[in-house]
Amino acid sequence: MKQNDVLAALERCLVEDKKSEKTKKLYLHVLKNFLEHFRNDINELTECDIEKYFNLRKLNTRNKNLAISALKYLFKKLMGRNLNLVRPCNKLQENEVQILTKDEVLKLLNAEKNTRNKLLFMLVYSGFKMKNVINLKKEQLNSLKIPSKILIFMEQNSYLKHSEYILQFSVKKAELTFQRALINAQINKKAKLKSLKISSIVHLLEMGVSQEFIKTLHGLSSNFSIKQYESFVSHKSIIPNPLELLLYSQCFSMRCFATRL
Repeated sequence: MKQNDVLAALERCLVEDKKSEKTKKLYLHVLKNFLEHFRNDINELTECDIEKYFNLRKLNTRNKNLAISALKYLFKKLMGRNLNLVRPCNKLQENEVQILTKDEVLKLLNAEKNTRNKLLFMLVYSGFKMKNVINLKKEQLNSLKIPSKILIFMEQNSYLKHSEYILQFSVKKAELTFQRALINAQINKKAKLKSLKISSIVHLLEMGVSQEFIKTLHGLSSNFSIKQYESFVSHKSIIPNPLELLLYSQCFSMRCFATRL
């Protein structure tokens, strides 16, 4: 089967299985490179051949995991063969991401003088994807299921009474805004805006919240994405009692909205 025929057949399978546009694009890109490298009958390839291909490409952990998923899908769908490929550990290293503590998140929110910036940080920390909130429209509020505490904060600051957009940032501007906020809050960490979302996952794990709940809250496709953050969990801070979880939640809400600007 020629390369174009393989890709066309695979694309049909992806459509039939209702894979997302992002998944289709990534899988087809990975498989196109793979087929261009192995021009012979790929059905004859062994796991050892594929591992040599990975080493030649010098793929990082994330890209190797993606390639393995794509290749397993290809071989299973088109050849009825299960590949025995081992996924590398996807644990993040400390130099890849900076986790903010719960106190640092509160410090950041309390130090921020601009209510729009504060709202952006609150939404990202609450689990929403940046792409869904940096250009937030009023009509999106119901579909995003924003927590009532944040809606109250928005109403108190007249966000629902003016323009079509509640928030309007470019990706670059949102990141620069966060970097300025770190400086103003005197937090000496090389964190990025996405660190708020990652920190939220770590804090929920520390509080003993189930991975299924975290997956739903943060819009993740699998628990695998959560496991990479387990090495950052401080087991000393795990809450041993559900009452303490409730009290913490109430305390966080009161402190988070105490300062109105």
